Order: sequence, then structure tokens, then C-alpha cells
Amino acid sequence: MTTLPDFDELNNIRTTLTEQLAGDGNLSTISNSLEPQTRKRVEDTIFELITMGYVYGIEVAGLDLQTDLPVSAERMYATANKPTAGEDFRKRIDNHIEAFNRGETTPEQLVERLAVVAETETHRAINTGEYDGAQDYADRHPNETLFKRWRTMLDDRVREQHEWLEGSTIPLNARFYTPDGDSARFPGDFVLPENNCGCRCDTQIIKR
Repeated sequence: MTTLPDFDELNNIRTTLTEQLAGDGNLSTISNSLEPQTRKRVEDTIFELITMGYVYGIEVAGLDLQTDLPVSAERMYATANKPTAGEDFRKRIDNHIEAFNRGETTPEQLVERLAVVAETETHRAINTGEYDGAQDYADRHPNETLFKRWRTMLDDRVREQHEWLEGSTIPLNARFYTPDGDSARFPGDFVLPENNCGCRCDTQIIKR
């Protein structure tokens, strides 16, 4: 199952960000004027997580389909740089850092908001990689039919719109529709930001 707990680097993202923002790990020492190189370190860390997530998604699709699948570097970088709601991950990082530099957020809030960017974007990349891997397989095996099943974490943190999709199984190229009228090919692919931010759902690729 494609779940965030499988990703140690992502589990530790708050600690990593804290160390990058405050070398001694003490957030109280951070001033409201973060230097450009600090911002660049944060961007590089999150970019690496996103690309790792995409590769991981390809591997998950391969496990579902019991085969090895290729990774397209072009698709991987396109996924990492894809904007959602008009902003890519770098713009979101800039927005949060600028808000901190203006004194609008605390260091703890900055770390949490940057961590949410990392988690949301990496999880989207995992699901994109899994979908792309399945698409590659389908293109090479036109006589086989693939489906995808929506899976939530089955806990009290699952949002209502996604809980409604639990267990839904549809053709690979179809879209999942939520009661609010939004739709997605896979988790993290919705139009509305509120359906993507913090999403922990995944899909299982099924061959029939």
C-alpha cells in the first residue's frame, strides 16, 4: 500500500526542516529574515522528496502488476514542477517564508506549513508515478484491462469527500468523482486545493 509511513525521509521532514532553518535545532534563534541560501536548501530538500516519491510510485505500480517498470526522468521532473491551483511547490515555499519574514507566523508554524507542502507534494508524486507506471504497462499490453481502486487510511482523519470514495474501483483511464463535484485520476490530482492538501489516500492497480 502506498502510504507515507513507508517514507522515512518524509516522516523525518519536520526534524530536517528545523535543522535547515536553525542549524542548532533551536527555532527560537531564527530571525525574521531568512537568507536566500536557507530557502534554497529547503527547496532542494522538498524537490528531492518529490522525485523520490515519483520513483517510489513507479515501483508500487510494478509490484501491483508484478513487473519492472521504467522511470521517465522527463515525467518525473514534470511532476515535481507541476503547479496546482496556479502555484508550484517553490511558490508555496516562498509564500510561507515571506509570511514568516513579515512576522505573520512563528518558527513552529513555518516548519509545519513547509512540512505540509512536502507531504502533500510528495504524496501527489507517489500517486502520479503509480498512475504513469500503470499507463506505460497498459500501452505495452493492449489486450489486458487495468482498474484502480481508491483506498483511504481508514481512520478518523480521512476527509468526508475521500471517505466516500473508499473501495471505489474504476477503469484506469476513468476519473474518481466526489460529492462536491470535484474529480481526479488519482489522489492528489483534484482541482480543488482542499481535496489535495494533506491527502494520504492511494490507489491499488488491479489487472483483470
